Amino acid sequence: MCTSPDMTIETSRPDLINTSLNIKYKDMTPSKISGQEVTITCQGFKNPIFQDIWYGFIFNLFDSEIFPNSLEVSESVAIDATSFTAA
Repeated sequence: MCTSPDMTIETSRPDLINTSLNIKYKDMTPSKISGQEVTITCQGFKNPIFQDIWYGFIFNLFDSEIFPNSLEVSESVAIDATSFTAA
């Protein structure tokens, strides 16, 4: 489950086929829409191979069309799994 102080997150679920996390949101804070940093916190991840910072993740923002179009792609980001339980 993901939450954010910058928007209302309606759903957040993994897509295991495409190895992605899909987040559907609405009502983003107006000051965050144009090039500002957005905070999203996700909890409940399981099964990191080992506790570490995992690099190489990409955020891809899509519109809400029936066949979504990519609007923005982030630089590579890291996920901090140092406090996750390895399994």
